[in-house]
Amino acid sequence: MKSKLHSLAALAMASVASGLNRVFGKGKDYKAPKRRKGAWKREARIARREKAVAEDKVLANDQISEKLKDLPNWELRDGWLRRKFATPGWPHTLMLVNAIGFRAEAGFHHPDLSVGWSQVIVKLQTHSAGGVTRKDFALAHEIEDLATWLPETGSPLEGFPKKWVR
Repeated sequence: MKSKLHSLAALAMASVASGLNRVFGKGKDYKAPKRRKGAWKREARIARREKAVAEDKVLANDQISEKLKDLPNWELRDGWLRRKFATPGWPHTLMLVNAIGFRAEAGFHHPDLSVGWSQVIVKLQTHSAGGVTRKDFALAHEIEDLATWLPETGSPLEGFPKKWVR
């Protein structure tokens, strides 16, 4: 019984498909071209990359030097924006790494981090553009504000009693 139902269903689907092909000007033997499995994902990824490269222009060295004036502890080294943060110790290092990771993921722009017992080295470069872009400076400002924030004098928050991130 099941095989009869399956063959009837297959026959009905084939006749509908051939009828549609005739309606839309395709011959009865027409078969739609098959796309490679996952091809649409690859095409979307390529389109996103091309759009990002078009939008992210690599900054010239004079532009970078000008923008670095707003980030005095940052430097350009080997084609990367770079900053070393000193922390009071390992627990603070981990907290800083997690906070940077959270902020970077929210902005969908990810730094290279080197982590030591009492230091975090942040390196920024837009890989898809092949150099330093506005995205890198935007994230550098976010990281700087995040890492060096302390409560203002007179705030109900006391602040960490020892040396903080610097």
